[in-house]
Amino acid sequence: MRLKSLFVILLLNCQLFAQNLDLLTHHASGKYRGMAGAGMAAVQGVSSVDFNPAGLAGTQHISFSTSQSTTYYRYALFRQNVDKWAFNLDWHSSQYNFENILAVIPLNKKIGLGIGYIQKLNPFLKNSRRAITGSSLINQVTDGSVYALTVASGVTISKNILLGISLARYTGTVTSKLQGDNHGRELFKSAQLESDLKGMNFDLGIIFKSEKFSAGVAFAPPFELTVDTQKQISEDNSYASLFPNYDQTKWKMPWIGRLGFAYTGYQNWTFAFDLETHHYESSEVRLNLVEFGGAPNWKDSNILRAGIEFYPFRRPHLPVRLGYAYIPQLYASNQAIGEGNTILSYENTKQNIRHLFAAGTKLSYSNFILNLGLEYALLKWHRDLQTLDSIVDDYKEKNYVLAAELICSFQQ
Repeated sequence: MRLKSLFVILLLNCQLFAQNLDLLTHHASGKYRGMAGAGMAAVQGVSSVDFNPAGLAGTQHISFSTSQSTTYYRYALFRQNVDKWAFNLDWHSSQYNFENILAVIPLNKKIGLGIGYIQKLNPFLKNSRRAITGSSLINQVTDGSVYALTVASGVTISKNILLGISLARYTGTVTSKLQGDNHGRELFKSAQLESDLKGMNFDLGIIFKSEKFSAGVAFAPPFELTVDTQKQISEDNSYASLFPNYDQTKWKMPWIGRLGFAYTGYQNWTFAFDLETHHYESSEVRLNLVEFGGAPNWKDSNILRAGIEFYPFRRPHLPVRLGYAYIPQLYASNQAIGEGNTILSYENTKQNIRHLFAAGTKLSYSNFILNLGLEYALLKWHRDLQTLDSIVDDYKEKNYVLAAELICSFQQ
């Protein structure tokens, strides 16, 4: 009986409730990346194509830009068997992202036109299903991108009112790869799920401007992404039950409303504050073969962003940008109960929260501008788990991002 109990303890799957995937839609914010994405009421020029198309109104220069970033993912789980043993699990990964390429041209003094190829979704996960002892049973990597080919235009309605619209065609692929482990005895087991996504949508924007204050509003209606899947599995067929039960489905994307305020009335300072709401409906779509923290709960994500830009130095005349964002995720640490386990207590029971801190600056030379941004994001949760023993888990996920945007502008 003791041997049987020990066997159960060693092999009991205790899922890592990591924040599974970042499924939130991204907006290319350009220099405002260094302000944690706050500034949609103040944006103008090339960054407006995706951030707020109303900012294209009154565009004065032909401009081109491209953005790229590198992200370092750091994961840590502290697991304790109360009064018996404890250990730390640390793992990491990195990812390079081509984020966008944009171009704008003024059609006349009131109308600007923009086009871009923009990364809108960038889900990434590297994780393992483990026994309560920490030994790896299966390993999974999920990554991919969905880009939007976007055409946008902004028009000046009056001295204080700018309007804009953008049209986008979404395409991309997300791949989830699963590899067996279990102390090397199941390395021959594998599975792969490839999800191809496509769809179309539009975004409306408006900016109200005064000499020192501006406000911006943007709205994207709900739409559907068609999801077509391709499935591969090893000959043993062990992981067949992990595939979703569809070959094609529709992902109900949220309607997104954004409201921003910016104040520029104090010397060379800019203060920006943005509110976003992503209103989701339930969906059967599953991009992961294994949802380590349970399926997405599809709760609305109400995001807060705040940022400042100022020039503390006369020479060199470089701006300093700082920002913070509060970003609820589509997962919660109590979404799944481990196989045969009872959850006793939680933190973050409604939604896991990602806290984003950002900083940035700008370098200029001739017709070129280089916007640089640094981001640090933190997500954590705690749970008490009752198996045959009492288990305590504390999980932390940290992301470090270096982002760069290069802009080239020409006088007409």
